[in-house]
Amino acid sequence: MRPQPRRSHHPRLRRARCGGPLVRKAVAELDADLPAPQPTQVTPVAIWPPFRLAEDEQPAAALLGAAAEAGLTVRAKTAGPSNIGNLLAGEGIPATAGFGVPYRGLHGIDERARLAELPTVYAVYQRAVLDLLGTDVPGRPTSCGKWSAQL
Repeated sequence: MRPQPRRSHHPRLRRARCGGPLVRKAVAELDADLPAPQPTQVTPVAIWPPFRLAEDEQPAAALLGAAAEAGLTVRAKTAGPSNIGNLLAGEGIPATAGFGVPYRGLHGIDERARLAELPTVYAVYQRAVLDLLGTDVPGRPTSCGKWSAQL
């Protein structure tokens, strides 16, 4: 079943959808300041809609469950407008995006992240993958007798 993009009323996502006019305005101002033989053309290459999986849909359910087991308070939220989760959701592949170490100033000159949290984040992803595979121990047979992936 293809994940359906859900509309978000989050201000940042509204601004993202309005990005085309903002970019065209900035390009027009640049062209006016620095004339070229032809005006700059802006052509969207891909548009990935914001999406959110329901908390009981996989792989979100496995990730949320593993985070809770690790004592973390994590909530599902709308992802977008541009990350790998949006690309995959647009192709009908359920995905998660955004869970990781705590950070501030994302993609800014003052971006920083708490790297000390990496072992916990790794453990959450490992637990989620093992739950999705139906096994408790990497490299051991699952309940159907198949071998799980070694993590």
